[in-house]
Amino acid sequence: MVKGNNQREWDLDAARDYYETDELFQSFVDKMASRERSPRDKKTTVGSVQTEFGVARNQAIGMLRKFDKVRCGTFKAGRRGHESRLVWSVSPLDVAKQMLGVPEPETVLEATAPNGVEFVEQIFQLRAGVTALVKVPNDTTQGEAEKLANVVKSLWWRKE
Repeated sequence: MVKGNNQREWDLDAARDYYETDELFQSFVDKMASRERSPRDKKTTVGSVQTEFGVARNQAIGMLRKFDKVRCGTFKAGRRGHESRLVWSVSPLDVAKQMLGVPEPETVLEATAPNGVEFVEQIFQLRAGVTALVKVPNDTTQGEAEKLANVVKSLWWRKE
């Protein structure tokens, strides 16, 4: 059992089991882990899961009920105009990061290169068991960062 920031206990081992066996659960956790902060809304609706991941309603409900089973929140069936949803009792971002063992990104200032440019390395968790390294000059401009982001966007070999 793991305690979230608000001290509610949830079952990390059971959540990791779902992560290993349920592709939608895994995709959802990976997406949450890639965020910089938790969503402001303390709920995730069935409709938002369907839209975000292109899955059927029963698949979205099944995935959200799994978070309920591991005590990350409470699944509420839609009634009287309210959509079916999971109301989180712990931060979904914290859940994802604890499940994947995601450390806070590390920033390391490198030594000065021969041409006098100093670089910064950013190491971050890409997915479970895989880290990525980005090394850029410490005086990178917004335009250069956007250019690099566009290159990274094109670096994929497998569709989700």
